[in-house]
Amino acid sequence: MGRSVLGRRAKSHDLHRLGATTPSMLDDLNAALASLVESGGTENALLLKAGSGWFHVRAARGVTDAVCHAAANAYLPPVSRLLVSQVQRLRAAGFALRDGERALSQTISLASDPRRSALLSMWRDLFDHVYGAAGEEWSWVVTLGDAPTVRNPGLDNAVRAVAKQRLPALRQALYHQLLLSDLLLLVDEEDTPIVVGDVSGWPTFAVFSDNSALRMWDPRGGRTRIALGRTLFPSLMRHHFGSVLLNPHGRLGGELYRNEVEALANAALGRSG
Repeated sequence: MGRSVLGRRAKSHDLHRLGATTPSMLDDLNAALASLVESGGTENALLLKAGSGWFHVRAARGVTDAVCHAAANAYLPPVSRLLVSQVQRLRAAGFALRDGERALSQTISLASDPRRSALLSMWRDLFDHVYGAAGEEWSWVVTLGDAPTVRNPGLDNAVRAVAKQRLPALRQALYHQLLLSDLLLLVDEEDTPIVVGDVSGWPTFAVFSDNSALRMWDPRGGRTRIALGRTLFPSLMRHHFGSVLLNPHGRLGGELYRNEVEALANAALGRSG
């Protein structure tokens, strides 16, 4: 079995109506933002939602600067896709695409009550005029703790090598690294791999080589299970799927088709085929 990375302490707050915003609710949310830099660990987060829109803040204890992402079209349902004018309003508020991510983001300060209050005012304006969520309920979840310590430099180097030269020996070296690596498998609450797409009508799963790659796919992260490749690939063969994406939308990644995953599973189990 893999190791869960959801062991961080999470605190969920009740829903509040934006149209009836109260000082108490704003105080609670301000305090939640303060907790991101006063408690927890290296990977604290707050996810605030209203309607289909959301803002995600990632922070660390003792560091007053944080990163705030805004929901982009890649994460919104078709009926809620943003118009150019709405994206421009986000940009005017300081959000921008950076580091190859699919969501607009900016660095914010959580250092003081006035700065956090200004952030709340900005969010209210953007929920109203960008996400069409005026009068919608606000909800937020705070998660405090440390980022999973998964690093795979050997795997990253192997992926880089295959990207430069499509040689069988390099592909075999990549397979070897995949079996030796701890990988983050995206799963649901029942620990079943989440379908992130399809290939020829067959489901596609996703694995990540580190937490940074997971955030490139979605700044909000996701429920993942850490599993050694030698254990992971045989377990995946119990499911119906067409391929497994490594670091989808990341800087270093690729796609393993079912026959390749089967070959990896056989190698892990000491079988020839």
